[in-house]
Amino acid sequence: DRSHYEKTAEQEIDEKRRLLPAHLSINLQTLESIHFITSMLIEIPMLSENQHSMGRHIISRQWRRLIELYDNRQAFVLAAEQSKDHIVFAARALNKSDWQTALKHIYSINAITRMPEFENGFLQATLDNAFKTAAMKSFIFRAAKQYRSFSFENLSSFFGLEKKLVKKVVSKLILQNKIQASMDIQNDLLLLDETGQDVKELQQLSLQYVS
Repeated sequence: DRSHYEKTAEQEIDEKRRLLPAHLSINLQTLESIHFITSMLIEIPMLSENQHSMGRHIISRQWRRLIELYDNRQAFVLAAEQSKDHIVFAARALNKSDWQTALKHIYSINAITRMPEFENGFLQATLDNAFKTAAMKSFIFRAAKQYRSFSFENLSSFFGLEKKLVKKVVSKLILQNKIQASMDIQNDLLLLDETGQDVKELQQLSLQYVS
């Protein structure tokens, strides 16, 4: 009798639930949003650092395609409505080191704010710190040719980061040779080397013709 072997719709649903518990399933929109956000946090400072060789540095082609798609139809996207709109608007704000506006768009994405990690405060604290740090890096990279020094106090205040963390991030950038600078501990300043920045820019330009 086939009735003993056929399953009802409810039985099939229950069986699928047992195979993949709800707490182990991942919403695709959430997964996509997280991918775009992490790509943004890496790529925006990198683009600011390598302004003359942007095409050589790609972390996520999907993220780049998303930005290019919106750039091509910029006149038709006036306000953020969907998750991808908020992602693009956040990227544009972060590119200007406007971390407040960037976070405002990120926190308008329901797929992010409904995550348990966000509701308990852990994810929000992590994102706050990551966006502030990325915004500060982008600012320093872009402003390196325009300023001779930065006050650590001002950097800390402007980007809402503890001065200790600001110095840690800057120290890492110097050690990695991402910026030509030194730290004046006595006067609490970051001193930029204009000559070093010019050399790095020339190196980046020359790479385009070598490759």
